[in-house]
Amino acid sequence: MPVRTDCCQGSSLACMASASLVPPPPINTHQPGVNTSLLYSGSQFRGYQKSKGNSYDVEVVLQ
Repeated sequence: MPVRTDCCQGSSLACMASASLVPPPPINTHQPGVNTSLLYSGSQFRGYQKSKGNSYDVEVVLQ
Protein backbone atom coordinates (compact mmCIF):
# COMPACT_ATOMS: atom_id res chain seq x y z
CA MET A 1 0.00 0.00 0.00
CA PRO A 2 1.37 3.51 -0.75
CA VAL A 3 2.60 5.45 2.26
CA ARG A 4 3.23 9.21 2.29
CA THR A 5 6.52 10.12 3.93
CA ASP A 6 6.26 12.93 6.50
CA CYS A 7 9.99 13.43 7.03
CA CYS A 8 10.21 16.70 5.06
CA GLN A 9 8.80 20.14 5.55
CA GLY A 10 8.00 22.62 2.81
CA SER A 11 6.84 22.06 -0.73
CA SER A 12 9.72 20.01 -2.13
CA LEU A 13 8.69 17.64 -4.91
CA ALA A 14 10.59 14.82 -3.23
CA CYS A 15 8.45 15.26 -0.13
CA MET A 16 5.20 15.13 -2.09
CA ALA A 17 5.99 11.78 -3.69
CA SER A 18 4.59 8.69 -2.04
CA ALA A 19 6.61 5.54 -1.53
CA SER A 20 5.44 1.97 -1.63
CA LEU A 21 6.75 -0.05 1.30
CA VAL A 22 6.47 -3.79 0.79
CA PRO A 23 6.35 -5.23 3.38
CA PRO A 24 5.17 -2.30 5.51
CA PRO A 25 7.51 -1.27 8.34
CA PRO A 26 6.85 -2.53 11.88
CA ILE A 27 4.41 -0.46 13.93
CA ASN A 28 7.03 0.68 16.47
CA THR A 29 9.43 2.19 13.89
CA HIS A 30 8.39 5.84 14.40
CA GLN A 31 10.79 7.64 16.74
CA PRO A 32 10.19 11.35 17.42
CA GLY A 33 13.14 13.51 16.39
CA VAL A 34 14.72 10.82 14.21
CA ASN A 35 14.60 11.13 10.41
CA THR A 36 12.82 8.27 8.69
CA SER A 37 14.36 6.48 5.74
CA LEU A 38 13.69 3.66 3.34
CA LEU A 39 16.71 1.51 4.20
CA TYR A 40 15.82 -2.14 3.89
CA SER A 41 17.61 -5.45 3.54
CA GLY A 42 19.06 -5.69 0.04
CA SER A 43 19.60 -1.92 -0.40
CA GLN A 44 22.89 -1.15 -2.17
CA PHE A 45 25.11 1.93 -2.08
CA ARG A 46 28.33 2.63 -3.99
CA GLY A 47 30.83 5.41 -3.48
CA TYR A 48 34.30 6.15 -2.21
CA GLN A 49 35.94 6.92 1.10
CA LYS A 50 39.05 8.98 1.75
CA SER A 51 41.32 8.13 4.66
CA LYS A 52 44.73 9.70 5.32
CA GLY A 53 45.19 10.68 1.67
CA ASN A 54 44.14 7.30 0.29
CA SER A 55 40.88 6.84 -1.63
CA TYR A 56 38.95 3.57 -1.54
CA ASP A 57 36.00 2.38 -3.60
CA VAL A 58 33.20 1.28 -1.27
CA GLU A 59 30.14 -0.86 -1.91
CA VAL A 60 27.62 -1.45 0.88
CA VAL A 61 24.82 -4.02 0.75
CA LEU A 62 22.42 -4.05 3.69
CA GLN A 63 21.55 -7.52 4.94
